[in-house]
Amino acid sequence: MLAISFARRDKAQASAILSDALVIALGLGVALAVAMYFYAPPALQSIAGQASAAVVEPAVTYVRIRCLGLPAALVIFVVQAFFLAAMDPMTPLLAASLAGIANLAGDILLVCGFGWGIAGASLATAVAQILTAGVLLWALYRPLGKRSLFPGWRADVRWRLPTLQSAVNFVAYAGPIAGVLITKVIIYGVMTTVASYLGPVTVGAHHVVQSTYMFFCTCGDAVSQAAQSFLPGVVGRPKAAQNLGKQLMTTGFIVGTFNSICAGLVVVFLPALFTNSAEVVAMMGSFLPFMCVALLIHTASMATEGMLLAGRDLNFLLWSYVANMATVLGALAALHHGPWPLNGLGLWWCLLQFQLFRLIVNGIRLLTQRSPLRSTQALQEVMA
Repeated sequence: MLAISFARRDKAQASAILSDALVIALGLGVALAVAMYFYAPPALQSIAGQASAAVVEPAVTYVRIRCLGLPAALVIFVVQAFFLAAMDPMTPLLAASLAGIANLAGDILLVCGFGWGIAGASLATAVAQILTAGVLLWALYRPLGKRSLFPGWRADVRWRLPTLQSAVNFVAYAGPIAGVLITKVIIYGVMTTVASYLGPVTVGAHHVVQSTYMFFCTCGDAVSQAAQSFLPGVVGRPKAAQNLGKQLMTTGFIVGTFNSICAGLVVVFLPALFTNSAEVVAMMGSFLPFMCVALLIHTASMATEGMLLAGRDLNFLLWSYVANMATVLGALAALHHGPWPLNGLGLWWCLLQFQLFRLIVNGIRLLTQRSPLRSTQALQEVMA
């Protein structure tokens, strides 16, 4: 929504959307933090099961402390979106760098220095999120830089409850996106739950490989954000939009290849960073091909998602994710009830299937006449 407002050169609307989004994000963050604090013990007990019951207590400690930073985390997402839409990527990059340094320093001090273990790690992350949110909010009240879309302009942020119409407009856009995020949470959550029931070796190997996978997935999120920032300005000019789409897809496959190689090298040559169990290391090696191919595809598939989001093709995106989730859960059920045993390899096959489904379905949509890349009507005209 912010990118569309900037494409229309409508500063007043951008300020209004930013204000509404900040208040809604802060309210949601507090509500989610309270809910997670009280719901964490039964939820984690259910996820872990008897095979991994020993991890429940430290996991509850970790989640409850992390709740402190949840409102700040949602505020960070909103402010980062503002700066990216304003073509100012350096501010969120510097803030993210600060978060990483603060998190690392907190880990060294609280975990290694004070010996607080998992509680120290979670507190370091929460404090880093709060500091990052503070820095980004401070930057929000300063004029935009010379290379931004509106050099010297400062958003008129108003901390007040949104009007009913503004809330309806916001939900109309954010609702399908929330549905997309929920399907992702369900898919990854089910996989983690199933892994926990397969024993400590499987859950350990799955956690390490998935953590490595998720670390490199952030590059895919960056490509998606780039699509959402730059594409709205060229929607309505099919040739320019299609050229930008090709550049995004090419970047996605190049970055995906780089990620795949780097992640594979980490798992093969540096397993001691994560575990000293030979069984866990051996199982990590069996997951490796699936992780590498999934990462190869991931960034390009996120590029297609970003293009659909930028073109406001939200209903299609939501229902494609619902279909993808049904396919993944169906595959897990088939493995569970079929002649082959459900194991860690089956989980990673389903994750690879998820990435392939998204890339193929979104890619086909972008090639049809209803693709935002082929539209002859500018988004600012649609939103007028």
